[in-house]
Amino acid sequence: MNEKIEKALKIIIKKLDGLNYVLIGSVNLYIQGINVKPRDIDILTNSDEINKIIKILKEYQTKEMYFDKSEGRNSYRVFFKINEIEIEVLGNVNNICRSKDSLDKKIFINYKGIEIPCMPFEDELEVYRKIGGEDKVRLIKDMNKELLFFNKLQRWMGRPICHKKYFYLDKWSFVHFVSGLILGFIFS
Repeated sequence: MNEKIEKALKIIIKKLDGLNYVLIGSVNLYIQGINVKPRDIDILTNSDEINKIIKILKEYQTKEMYFDKSEGRNSYRVFFKINEIEIEVLGNVNNICRSKDSLDKKIFINYKGIEIPCMPFEDELEVYRKIGGEDKVRLIKDMNKELLFFNKLQRWMGRPICHKKYFYLDKWSFVHFVSGLILGFIFS
């Protein structure tokens, strides 16, 4: 991920500690192991929390909050800029792509030692299907296939390889892991 985005993300995570929000969009997908190149940071919250976020991030605000009804968004929107990175915050009211209880599905992903509130990629898959983001739908489906294989491998071994709900293994680490298993069977 771009260094400027990482720095902006660290500022956001620190300043918004304790608030109810999740990352959505490409940064969310990237943090969960999907190979995308984020250009901005998208945050989903509710109509109550968005005002708290505005107060906390006021020094970075670039546009006043407004209510967007276009294309079924039905959300409050406000924009910020940190380290030249645009941050969009959506205060969901009745978005056609995301239910009002979307924040209840929040998961935390450890990214470089920081616990980051994220929307599960299964939910992002549904949103991208609804908005016609076929490139991201394909990337999420590919990641899901890798996770299904990984889960089958864990069941075959009879024990979890990792105790976290979401665990991603890049292809080279997987090759090393499998070759270690094979060599272990050969030499045992």
